[in-house]
Amino acid sequence: MRRAIPMLVFLMLTACSSLSPTGKLKPDVSNEQDVVALLGQPAHTWQNPNGSRTLDYTRQPNGTKSRFITLYANGKVEKIEDALDDERRNSVTPGMTPQDVIRILGEPGVKEHVPLTASEMWTWYFGNNNRHSGNAFQVRFTDGVVEKAEMLMRTSEDICKDASCMD
Repeated sequence: MRRAIPMLVFLMLTACSSLSPTGKLKPDVSNEQDVVALLGQPAHTWQNPNGSRTLDYTRQPNGTKSRFITLYANGKVEKIEDALDDERRNSVTPGMTPQDVIRILGEPGVKEHVPLTASEMWTWYFGNNNRHSGNAFQVRFTDGVVEKAEMLMRTSEDICKDASCMD
């Protein structure tokens, strides 16, 4: 039994690391072909003023990760960023267009039209390993611009309801 516990921990850590394929990419070493071979085609690609390009990779709606991979003009990986970090979420402000928001956070996990208010709600999940146990960031668009952006923090009671757990 004592030997089984370390092996179990090793297997769990190995499984978790395989869930993050971006960990296999190395700045200044990996190139665009490596990125696409590992992650497939990005949801969006943006040309940056300095000649670099940023690729949008999301695991939304079922996952909670969204990564921006910036490539130098020569195609090598410059950096890999968490597209849903605090700084990015806090930079979404009223008046921004949907394109502005996607450029900051990447493709949302959920886009919902709200008929009663003639608005659209976009949601990104972040935090833990799945949308049922993590938190969410929600943006409401009215007349084609951000009206409101807010954090939706999940309580253990909310998580329990979603997971149908019992006390």
